[in-house]
Amino acid sequence: MDGVKVEWSQTLGYKILPTAKTDHFRQRAQEFLNKYDVKIDEAIDIFGRMNARELELRSTIIYVFKESPMDNKSMISRVNEIKPHFTEDEIGSAIEQLMGINILN
Repeated sequence: MDGVKVEWSQTLGYKILPTAKTDHFRQRAQEFLNKYDVKIDEAIDIFGRMNARELELRSTIIYVFKESPMDNKSMISRVNEIKPHFTEDEIGSAIEQLMGINILN
């Protein structure tokens, strides 16, 4: 639909950029954007500087937690089973970060 343009950069990862149609889609979604602007800003504040790999890990953790809340050790094991390219330390740190900002509650 060309609402945004996604570019890949070897050094920065993915970049999402506006296009000529971005304003059109923002106008059509204005009611939704107004309703959720505070939540959208919160998500951008929390996740906006993360790269694709960091977002992948956190989205998997949130999915696993919502599927079946469990203790940290079990969650680390389950996430590692799904995403074995992440170390247990990486998973544990991301769980702690998400718990610290009340995403996992």
